[in-house]
Amino acid sequence: MMITRLKNNEYNNLKKLTSEYNVIGADNYLYNLMNENFPFGLGNIPEEIILLKIIYLKNGNDFKMNRLSVFYFANEEDVENIKGILEGAEYEGQPYLIKVKTRKSNIDIEETLKNNLLYQFEYSIILKANSKVKLISKGKI
Repeated sequence: MMITRLKNNEYNNLKKLTSEYNVIGADNYLYNLMNENFPFGLGNIPEEIILLKIIYLKNGNDFKMNRLSVFYFANEEDVENIKGILEGAEYEGQPYLIKVKTRKSNIDIEETLKNNLLYQFEYSIILKANSKVKLISKGKI
């Protein structure tokens, strides 16, 4: 699955979304996001990918794989930025970094593009519902 294989109507829907939300430079941003190499964009995604997520747990035993949402990020350099954003919110427990492995076919390309278009500093990867992921690691940060 290549990002450039979006159907014309899917791409047109995304372009329409750029105008509906009056996103400055949206056409250029969308093009760059679709063509820049993974993990900074959705170009040249390897068959298997490692994704990350920060979650808050009361303790390490409180972790449940089936309770993970579909929102992840791919660039490990974003951990500190995301952690900094989350520190301002009131969460119960301690932050843990979760690393999972999944197939690129599990990425919901259209939802990922929509989310990154609307929230241009999040760089999220959104998986399709019920995607299979394998836990690689879980550690307190």
